[in-house]
Formats: sequence, structure tokens, C-alpha cells
Amino acid sequence: MTAMRQTDRLLTGAEVVATAFWTGASAGFAFVSAPLAFSIVEDRDAFAALTEGTLERLAICANVAGAIAVAAAALRKAPLRAGVGTIAITLVNLHQKGVVPEMTRLQREMGSLNATAHDDPRRIEYREMHQTSTRLFGAALLLGVTQLVLAATSGARD
Repeated sequence: MTAMRQTDRLLTGAEVVATAFWTGASAGFAFVSAPLAFSIVEDRDAFAALTEGTLERLAICANVAGAIAVAAAALRKAPLRAGVGTIAITLVNLHQKGVVPEMTRLQREMGSLNATAHDDPRRIEYREMHQTSTRLFGAALLLGVTQLVLAATSGARD
């Protein structure tokens, strides 16, 4: 096996593992942890705090692992995968730096999600921000899975 082929395989492995790490962690949160916590934690303020902390850690994982995956794709001269990964991580950061702080601000203004009427304008805005949050997080996750599938199948031609 040539040195170039070995390097290519190493980069493919790095891209696949890094992308699988952050997308798997995100999917675990979205499809397992968050729904389970929502069904168990009755205090919505506590649930929101738990979710905020989890999302902060997931964003760190996505940024680190995503940067590794994008760099590996770029080094392999795979601009589509590098671009998809870059957009995914950009959405994670837009979510974490734009939407989550706004939801936190609204929650603090309300004092308590539990004690705020469902028709309160701040509660309505909070629900709208939650929908935006879900869409951004979901889009980032789908793009991450797309990069993962493209990277994993790119080695099939070798």
C-alpha cells in the first residue's frame, strides 16, 4: 500500500469517526435523552436548565469533532463533504450562540416557565424560539449524517 493511500485511509477514518461522534451524541440527545428527561422532569425550569447545559456541551463536541472532520475532508480534496460539514457546524453555532441565549433570556424574563401562562407573549415567543431551535439543531444533525454517509461510502471505491 502506498503512503498516499495510507494517508487517504487515515483521513477517511478520522473524518468518519469525528463526524459519527458529534452526530451520534446529538442524535442521542434529540431522540433519547431529551424526550426521556422531558417525561421524567416535571419542573420545566429544571428541564430547561438541563437542556441548556447539555446543548452547550454538545456544541463543544460538534465544534471540535466537526473541525477535525472538515479538515480531513479538505485534506482529502472532498469539497462537498467539507462544505456540508462546515454548514452543519455553522448551524450548531448559530443555534448555540443565537437561539439558546434568546430562549434563556425569555425564560429569565418570565421568572418561571412553570408559573407563566401559556398565552403570555413571552411564553409564545419562547415556543417559537423552541421551534427555531429544533429546526436548526435538526438541520445540523441531518447535514452531519449526510457528511458521515458521504465519507463512509467514499472509501467503497478504494
